[in-house]
Amino acid sequence: LKSGEKKDEALRNARLDYLEQASATHPFYWATFVFIGDPKPLTEGNGLPYWWLGIGVLLLAVAFFVWRNRPQTAA
Repeated sequence: LKSGEKKDEALRNARLDYLEQASATHPFYWATFVFIGDPKPLTEGNGLPYWWLGIGVLLLAVAFFVWRNRPQTAA
């Protein structure tokens, strides 16, 4: 996946590598791994990563609670 392969191709290649190296090649050991979902590679740029959004929300929450709990000065 890190090399940019599509997810379904990566699973197929991993299965073939396993079948070449393993002594137990019965489908019981590998047939349950089935790809379901979007086959696009993981390395495609999708714009802003979601973890940046999470960090932004966390920083806003911390800033709000610090501002809300600040000491009040007497006027």
